[in-house]
Amino acid sequence: MNELNKVPIIIVNDGCCISTFCMETLNNLLNMHNINNEKLFNNYEILKLKKKKNGYYKEGMTIEKLLKVTFKNNNTFLTKIFYKHFFSKNVIKSLNEINSRICYTMRQNILDIYVCQYKDKWYNENSHLFNGGFSEFRKSDIKKNLIVSDSVNKIIRKIKKLDEQHKSRKVKLNDKKFILTEKLCGTFDNNKSTIIEEWSKLFSTLGFYLDKNIAMEYFKEYKIKEQYKHTSVFKKEIIDDLKKKLKKHNYLKYFRE
Repeated sequence: MNELNKVPIIIVNDGCCISTFCMETLNNLLNMHNINNEKLFNNYEILKLKKKKNGYYKEGMTIEKLLKVTFKNNNTFLTKIFYKHFFSKNVIKSLNEINSRICYTMRQNILDIYVCQYKDKWYNENSHLFNGGFSEFRKSDIKKNLIVSDSVNKIIRKIKKLDEQHKSRKVKLNDKKFILTEKLCGTFDNNKSTIIEEWSKLFSTLGFYLDKNIAMEYFKEYKIKEQYKHTSVFKKEIIDDLKKKLKKHNYLKYFRE
């Protein structure tokens, strides 16, 4: 039976990992199953202290203190927690104490993560150009057409670091089953059947049952986003060298052309 049972629903993910789509879709599907969340935190990020969007935040609060106060005052909500926060010993302890329902997600294509992080960094350095803030940037042609200017060696270093993060998380979580966000949004194989199956797995991980008829209706008009080609985001003069080094380190499988 689909009951919320007054516990937080936690999605562990990171920025640039299709997390906004996943959180919005999860919230909509939960509501369609009459699983209503009393509160959505911080644009789904409960621990983003700098922006102070959590109403329980007070100046000087640690992440651990904020979690305890939040859970004490409101323990029925849907939120996202970044891995860098989640792996804090006290955060994990706090989540376990209230029997949180937790799902681990990740984006498989680390080259896509790198490109997204590069563009986000560019925005942070040029945010004054956008009166509408990050939302305007996300929809802009500037973001779409932005070319990565990093050197090949720097790109490879960044990709290696992302790969190491992925491997480390699997070890820390005892190789728990991660749900790939590419499968949740359909870019994995451009197949809506895969989307439904993965959302069914995610619901099951959280202790809920996904009514596939409801899910099929929800995704009926959904259009799977066409993936960009990596040849369009890197300088033409470095592509051959980049592909060569990606192949050397077994990362060429992430390159789309």
